[in-house]
Amino acid sequence: MHGTTVAARMFRESAHRLKAGDVTLNVAQMGAGPPVLLLHGFPDSLQLWDPVALRIATAGYRVIAPDLRGFGESAPFNLLVLV
Repeated sequence: MHGTTVAARMFRESAHRLKAGDVTLNVAQMGAGPPVLLLHGFPDSLQLWDPVALRIATAGYRVIAPDLRGFGESAPFNLLVLV
């Protein structure tokens, strides 16, 4: 269990902000190789992938997991723009 906790912390600490237009997302990455994009559902965050991110990365893939807009540490929706 301790290894999973360390791996989860490493995965989350790799997160950085990615700005695209008026949207800022928090994105974690780990590993090298072909990319695997992990998307969470409502109302989760990229922490959902903590248990599997290291396994996928050590299998030879680059894991990319964003906090989708309005969740986790990504920027919230601007309701005035949506209306």
